[in-house]
Amino acid sequence: MTTRAKLFWVGVLYFAEGFPFGLLIDTFPVYFRFHGVSLAQIGLLNVVGLAWMLKWIWAPAVDLWGQYRTWIVWCQAALALGLLGVLFLDPSHIGVSWWTLLLVLALLSATQDIAIDAYTITLLDKHELGSGNGECNRAGSGHKIDQSAVSGEYQDSGGKCAGITFVEEFQSAARVCLAARG
Repeated sequence: MTTRAKLFWVGVLYFAEGFPFGLLIDTFPVYFRFHGVSLAQIGLLNVVGLAWMLKWIWAPAVDLWGQYRTWIVWCQAALALGLLGVLFLDPSHIGVSWWTLLLVLALLSATQDIAIDAYTITLLDKHELGSGNGECNRAGSGHKIDQSAVSGEYQDSGGKCAGITFVEEFQSAARVCLAARG
């Protein structure tokens, strides 16, 4: 595989790595606030962020069992199903179902992060690591800029542009992919 192709996939993977994190940390708090959830409960969302801080605990299991690509695919599939589960929950009341779903999404996302980081290291040759690191940062930075802008727009418009969040995210992914392709 050429360096350009590798960097393309690194960009795609790192966008996919940041997407669930952005939803949990940036988008869901705005979504819940729009639906009248208290700031105290929204503040508790930071607890699910512990999954990323503690992922080193189960990282060795990801290294030992299965291939990194398998972990990535299964985590992506489970994340997609979990995000579909959001459609069936009442956003105005964060109960046990919401907390369970948010925690599962965070654990899946953190596990995906482990697998993507490890896969990227095995994918790139030593002389490509610098470019790969730059691509990781660019893909992640582009995602964070879009996420912040969309969250602000969502809040400012009274939540009337919720669908734009996903459109903007996919547009950002397309920009990253096209930039990586040259």
